[in-house]
Amino acid sequence: MAEIEANPSEEANMARLINKTGRDITLLTRHVIPAKGELTTTNATIRSPDNWPKISGLRGCGDLEVVFDPDGGKKAPAPVKRAARTSEAPAEDPAKVDLRP
Repeated sequence: MAEIEANPSEEANMARLINKTGRDITLLTRHVIPAKGELTTTNATIRSPDNWPKISGLRGCGDLEVVFDPDGGKKAPAPVKRAARTSEAPAEDPAKVDLRP
């Protein structure tokens, strides 16, 4: 059984999703629960209509453990956003392309 810290941090009161599998789990809100790791978030993120069906299914089969925040008042960290891909070569003006053989 895990020991409880004498001076718990603010994160100790946040809700947690604990991944028991060897693969990352990505929720529809783009939050990622790392393999054999955990995601610290809020009750609202867990209970989101986008996330709850997947979370409850994974919880039911034993792949995910859900620990709700008893206070429920903290703000969740924002999901990580990927940078937009850009082409490396600039687009050519179609009027200037030489189509002669």
